[in-house]
Amino acid sequence: MGSFLRRYSQLLLFVPLWVIAGSIHPVIGYGAAFLSMIYWYAEGKQNFFIIAFIFVLILSDSTSSKVSFNSSLRIPILFFMMFFALEAVYRGKLKIQKIYFYSFPFFLIAFGMIFFSPTPAMALAKTVSYLFLLFIVIHYFPYTIFKTKGRLIIDVAYFVTTIVCVSFILIPIYPSAVIWRYGNPTSAFSGFFANPNGFGLFATLLVPFLFILSHIFDGYRKLLLFSTSLFFLAAFLAESRTAMASLLIFFGLYIFHVYFPGGKEDWQKRIGTWGIRLFWFFLCPLGILIISSFGIIGLIEAVGLGETLEVHTLEGGAGRFLAWTHAIEAIKENPWLGRGFHYDVHYFREQAHILYKLGHSGGSHNSYIALTMNVGIIGLVAFLFFLYKLIRKIKGRGRNFIIPYFFLIMMSSNFEAWLASSINYVTIFFYLTIICLVHFEEIKAVAEHDKKNDLQLKFLKRIPRITLSKKN
Repeated sequence: MGSFLRRYSQLLLFVPLWVIAGSIHPVIGYGAAFLSMIYWYAEGKQNFFIIAFIFVLILSDSTSSKVSFNSSLRIPILFFMMFFALEAVYRGKLKIQKIYFYSFPFFLIAFGMIFFSPTPAMALAKTVSYLFLLFIVIHYFPYTIFKTKGRLIIDVAYFVTTIVCVSFILIPIYPSAVIWRYGNPTSAFSGFFANPNGFGLFATLLVPFLFILSHIFDGYRKLLLFSTSLFFLAAFLAESRTAMASLLIFFGLYIFHVYFPGGKEDWQKRIGTWGIRLFWFFLCPLGILIISSFGIIGLIEAVGLGETLEVHTLEGGAGRFLAWTHAIEAIKENPWLGRGFHYDVHYFREQAHILYKLGHSGGSHNSYIALTMNVGIIGLVAFLFFLYKLIRKIKGRGRNFIIPYFFLIMMSSNFEAWLASSINYVTIFFYLTIICLVHFEEIKAVAEHDKKNDLQLKFLKRIPRITLSKKN
């Protein structure tokens, strides 16, 4: 932690100044941010932009009006990182990856549908931002990770761990800042986010990210497992049912597909083999049969968790089923190609006064539906095909996490629309985790080599220096 604070002392000083300056006037906040970024660029501290980008994404979900200007800062930081990536390509330090071209059919549809969008300016901005984000995560992230010998990833882990630790510290000191509807029966832990679902969604992506890092960086395993536990606890305190279900799926599949099959002892491997068979061929079909017979609500009430999980909201999917019904009706008007990015947000804003009376607030609450509204069925297939090609690049021990991680992603994106947005605090960690899996072996090798060099340096420093006198 000490080395992290020393490396990022400037960032930890400058970014709070953005908040203070922005609370006085947004223009002053923007000026402070731009001056900081220009200074970092001059100093060659490209890794600062990634940490600052994550920080701004987190702040952009805050309900406080004092930091609302941070939402607009996401775009210039994204452009700075895109500039760095293109500069590295121009100087021959980076090569355009073939995998990036597999996203072009998706973007071709997205750009084409701008002409049919009710909000063409927003559609263009969101399409360009997604195009830039994918270029950055495929090129700039790995480049910066290897340039810093893997330390950037550890720094990201330190940073998010600091955020959740501060959130926990504020519970007894300033509870209304981190507990949603503090004092009400429906109050729940929300951290610095607008609501508990936001924090639960954040924890859903951070837990597997940190857990996977614990298998890459052996020297930081205890710290990363501690961070994983903190975020798991935060998801529980946030009372996010989607987060808890997603994380249970992740760790359940990890135990069956990775932990036991990868054991050193024969009995562990046998448990893993039979555990996988038991899960897929018995427990899964049995679970589907029980749920279809008794219903999810009846099953939850039968085990005595009805009040804890608020099953009265499940009948309507907490408003989600209503949202999906309306969204499907909108999709029927343009099923194949959609109406451009941001159409899902525009549609639900227009229907807000009607849906609110029926018990729904927010958007589509489903990434697949949101993408279909924006780019149609063809665009959704093109996007999923790109993700499939990206997953195919995962080799070696990184493949162990494919099934657990992507079942978690499918569960989470089925109840939230985060995957249809490029610059939010969740999507960035989704792609960052994939990049870590794609480069699992390379990052691990670089980290181990760097650790070996550090140990050698410490050993050499301990050797007493022997000086010979002039007489000798």
